[in-house]
Amino acid sequence: MRASIRRLVAGIAALAAAGALPPARAASAEWEALLLHGQLQPLRERWERSANDLGAALGLAAALDARGDTDGALAVLSAAVESSSAAGLPAAGALARALLLSDRASDGGASLLPLLDRIAGGELPVPDPEAASLARLARVDIVRRAGRGAGALASATRAAGLVTRWRWLGPFGRFDRLDMARTFPPERGSIAIPAPAPAMGPMGLEAAYGDGIAVLPDDLRGPGVAYAVAAFDLDRASDARVRVSCDTSFELWIDGVRAAGADRWRERPPSAQAFLARLRAGRHRLVVKVPSGERRPTVSVALERADGAGPLPGVAEAIPDAGSEPAGLEGEPAPSPSPLDEEAAAVDPAADPETAVAALSWLTVRGRVREVGALLERFAAAWPDAGLPSLWLGRHLAEAETGASPLSDLAQARSRLEKALEADPRLMRAHLLLGELDLLDGRLDAAYGHAEAALALVPDQPDALELAHRVALERGFLPEADRAISRALAEAPGRPDLLEAALKLARRRNAPGRAFELSEESARRGASPVSHARLLAARGDLAGALALLDARLAAWPADAGARLAKALLLADAGQLEDALGTVREITVRRPRNVTARLAEAGLLDRLGLHRQAESVLERVLETAPGRLDIRELLSMRGRREPLTKFLVDPREVLDRARSRGPGVDSALLADIAVVEIDARGGQTELYQGIHAVYTRAGVDKEGELEIPPGAQVEWIRIHKKDGRFVDVRTGRRRPVSLPGLEPGDAVEYVWWRYIPPLFGLPGVLDNRSLFVFQGPQRSFALSRYVVAHDERLDVHTCGDERGLEVQRSHEDGLAIVSWTARGMPRLHLEPHIADRVEAVPHIRLSMGADWALLGDGIRNALVGLLRIDPPLDAMLEEIRRRAAGGDEEALARALHAVVLERLRPGASSFAPSLPASMAASAGEGNRLLVAAALARALGLRARIVLARPIEQKGRFLDCPGPDLFGYPLLELTAGGQRVFLDYNGADFPFGELEPRLAGSDALFVPLGEGEAAVESLPPLEPRLLRRDEADLRLDPDGSVSGRVLVEFRGSLAAHTRRLLEGVPRNRLPEVYQALAGDLFPGAAVHDADTDGTGDPERPLRLTLEIGGGRWPRRTPSGFALPVVLEPMNLLGEYASLERRRQPLLYDATALQREEIRLTVPPGLQIRDVPAPVELSGRFGSYRLEVSAEGRVVSVVREVLLPPQRVEPEDYPEFRRLAMEVAQAERAEIVLQAPSPSLAPRGDGEERQGAAGERRLPDPLDSGAP
Repeated sequence: MRASIRRLVAGIAALAAAGALPPARAASAEWEALLLHGQLQPLRERWERSANDLGAALGLAAALDARGDTDGALAVLSAAVESSSAAGLPAAGALARALLLSDRASDGGASLLPLLDRIAGGELPVPDPEAASLARLARVDIVRRAGRGAGALASATRAAGLVTRWRWLGPFGRFDRLDMARTFPPERGSIAIPAPAPAMGPMGLEAAYGDGIAVLPDDLRGPGVAYAVAAFDLDRASDARVRVSCDTSFELWIDGVRAAGADRWRERPPSAQAFLARLRAGRHRLVVKVPSGERRPTVSVALERADGAGPLPGVAEAIPDAGSEPAGLEGEPAPSPSPLDEEAAAVDPAADPETAVAALSWLTVRGRVREVGALLERFAAAWPDAGLPSLWLGRHLAEAETGASPLSDLAQARSRLEKALEADPRLMRAHLLLGELDLLDGRLDAAYGHAEAALALVPDQPDALELAHRVALERGFLPEADRAISRALAEAPGRPDLLEAALKLARRRNAPGRAFELSEESARRGASPVSHARLLAARGDLAGALALLDARLAAWPADAGARLAKALLLADAGQLEDALGTVREITVRRPRNVTARLAEAGLLDRLGLHRQAESVLERVLETAPGRLDIRELLSMRGRREPLTKFLVDPREVLDRARSRGPGVDSALLADIAVVEIDARGGQTELYQGIHAVYTRAGVDKEGELEIPPGAQVEWIRIHKKDGRFVDVRTGRRRPVSLPGLEPGDAVEYVWWRYIPPLFGLPGVLDNRSLFVFQGPQRSFALSRYVVAHDERLDVHTCGDERGLEVQRSHEDGLAIVSWTARGMPRLHLEPHIADRVEAVPHIRLSMGADWALLGDGIRNALVGLLRIDPPLDAMLEEIRRRAAGGDEEALARALHAVVLERLRPGASSFAPSLPASMAASAGEGNRLLVAAALARALGLRARIVLARPIEQKGRFLDCPGPDLFGYPLLELTAGGQRVFLDYNGADFPFGELEPRLAGSDALFVPLGEGEAAVESLPPLEPRLLRRDEADLRLDPDGSVSGRVLVEFRGSLAAHTRRLLEGVPRNRLPEVYQALAGDLFPGAAVHDADTDGTGDPERPLRLTLEIGGGRWPRRTPSGFALPVVLEPMNLLGEYASLERRRQPLLYDATALQREEIRLTVPPGLQIRDVPAPVELSGRFGSYRLEVSAEGRVVSVVREVLLPPQRVEPEDYPEFRRLAMEVAQAERAEIVLQAPSPSLAPRGDGEERQGAAGERRLPDPLDSGAP
């Protein structure tokens, strides 16, 4: 009872906040019967008593649809809306539910047209303007689906006030998400179409859309933004409601004034927005800006009366005029949101399920996904034992983009749907949705079982038959699939989706008669008639085919597919000139349509105009440089100077390389890459390699060729010693085997590949543009890299040209640079080289990019991934609660702690593709992305930092690329201090920076305003990451025992903690034993304790009680005690060479302190204690101090030698340090027996014990005190 009261109070509070307080009421008995017991009859009787009872109609329709009777549900709703005089949310919700069901009705929603006609004609008033708009737009959709003809469609479109004629301009800019906030010429009134259309850059295209839904043409797709421009004349000044719908982010201007916009990357706005404006008489201009890179946006704009009662009168569409000023507005446009949105979101389903069902329908049709999810969660919680709410929530989780992890959503959806069936086994829709989930998982038997269960409940139910059809297709049972889809189409002949599925299957089964019948019906209903026109032409009815296509083009002039199909039919009929004219109607308006261009070239060839055909193919290559087939065709025709001219004649190379040096099994005789760079940054690469094999070992080594993925092999030839060559057949298998290869042979191979431009990073070339002229594996006889590009492109090179022959030239508008190396011996790598590439000649390319531009590309990719969807909102509340009103540092610390607690480590590389909310809901994934989203929402200044280790600092800064910085961090500015958060695998402490990154450079990308730039990371603070303490005693047998404490701090603690977490608990003793054995060989661990495993901010401490370990070594007079447990071996490992030619990478993390106390037993004297050693310099510091007091020896060693790069000129100083450290660590402390007479007889000589056992001599067994 208390819970019910709390829910009621919460609902009243929400309604009060929304500004509306209808009287509270409990659920009716009929609704309780439906929800709790699945009984339809009480609601049916209530509705039959009063057909205008919207509450009863909504419940009855919901139940009928859930049980598979969509037609019945639609009839109930249609009758209720038509007869009811109610206003507000119930009426709008009932209409919305009818619109949502219309596409699943057996007649495609045609039965709803009388109701929609009355609404469109003003006979049936709809009080909410947005509801009226939705009704008119649904009418257009149903008329189109029903195939009522072009006239009926045009009439419905006019009645909806939809704009049908548009001019597209674009693409502009480089980054779709960031460019939505930038200004380009169309926003300033420059809307002229460039003439002639350029091969690259912005272009224009006029298009008309019969249903008023404008779709971005493929020709204008690309990184950046595009503009849809429309114009209309108004014969009188009018108050207008302008409604715009777009499935992507958008901005809309009317007469140069911004009037509406939506950011779907950062927010979840409604699917459509409206505004009110006072328009002057005259010509007006609409400009809609959309992103053009990720998908094909659709845009529709309706011009309506201010009250939404119908289309705006006196409107005549016009062609946008770049030379005239628009008539303008009187005053500013004002938003016209639907008040029903907020009212629907605040409904309490516990107290009023009738209105809640109406609210769900309204919010769904408005695209308010988040509000729908929240309302469904409340509905399911209020009625936990009811089947319908569980069904609705399960469907929402299965179909909607909630922002959570898809796997998590689908798992919850399955659970909810199974619960719905437990509550009410008659819910057929639950079976269908479970079948969809099983089909998605590949569980075909389970999916078919659900389809059969649904058909057992409702025989011949179209949706169940369609599911059975798809399962049969997956199994390959085509006759069974045909029977299922035919039955479904017979039951629901008005559904275009079933018609399309049946048509696809008829084509797959090669059933021409059936395919003709179905394609004819599809064309009659307004679908693209191209396939049916081809079937008509194949039957000899060319006139009928052309008439069908002409009718389509009259209604849809922008349908390039229909126009191209017409051209091909004319060409097949021998009417080549008419066909060419038809194709050119496409290419003149859409010069980047590759398919039409290829058809044009083919027709020109058939007409004997070969040079014109080749010119068209050249234009195709400018638009689609990755078409290697066209490039090869032009090369064969001799029209284009081929890239192959840069290859070498293998005979010349082989004649000079038949001999070999001693010990050489094979050699790389030629290593040649020729790259042509197009204007987008795509690279067409032609590669030639020639290998010689001299021995059987060489045959084994070179017997298989690795061909890069996506490469197209031109030829592979084995050149024999006698001058013959054998072509090797290549299939799809990689690597390619070389049968018949023998000692003395050579292999030549040539391949092409196209490396596409990096999407969203214009001017940045793929990192495969790096070419290395020498390697450690083999010697290179000839190595050549050739780069060709249009002279107008800014292609920049960086790298190391030492020893290379460089030639630059210009040919046919191409700038060509070649680098050649001859006789490069096998690369000798010195130990611990900083970077292999740096040690050899190499070339890297860039194309006009800078670091700010690259940062923009990274930020552009992030914009849509940082939206605060659940559960990020709950994490924000937790962070604020923990910070307890503290300063920025408190917020930052709470953020870091919450991210570490809520998410297990996931991806460490920075290649985000899924939203942060998905990782948060899954509890695993990209922690850095989640932290960035939370920091941005908290208002903290944040930057993404892409770092690299110190040894790579300064490399390739003139050739920006995302591959140069690969270690992601998050920088926060909190309390005036820069704090770096590291989420790469381990749980790093707050503000901890890996030592190998300190002092290096990194790319800093602001999440907000500001340019990206390469900056230096803070230098490493000289602090300890490891501290060892040991309190030991030397036993008479020479072993040591006692307590050992190993303390890890900072990043070292994080890595060690992560390693320990991966060890099963029963294997931890082995870890402790291994650690003790490393310090003291032979030691046994008697007890172990670990502290700090669960808190990344605390040090990790391992305490071991050991015994039997070895440290001192025996001498004839006692023991020699090494001053250090583990020598650094700096000299042997890193400084063994007298001098270096290559930079040294010192990659150890020696930031540690050791404090050891050893108590020696009576009878030993401590002698020869070495003097303290203290070294410091540019590389770090080292201190070793040994002291003795009484019977206690104390050793303190402190090393602060961070990872660093040592240049060859600095290496002698580093080596001197290493030698001094080695000298210090060679010292030993002498532990001597008090009298030489007590020394053992013979070094290591065995003697007999009292009990007859054999043992080593012991200097302490004299029993001296």
